[in-house]
Amino acid sequence: MEKGLASTPILILGIIFFEYSVFLIYKIDKKALTNIFKKQENKFK
Repeated sequence: MEKGLASTPILILGIIFFEYSVFLIYKIDKKALTNIFKKQENKFK
């Protein structure tokens, strides 16, 4: 029982960290994707 209680905050922190890292990766990827898209667009012009 004590093990379960001790691991719960770690699990919550893990979920928060995972979601935050996914959010950061999404933001960075979105920026990178728009830059790549602009470069591709310039090639076709």
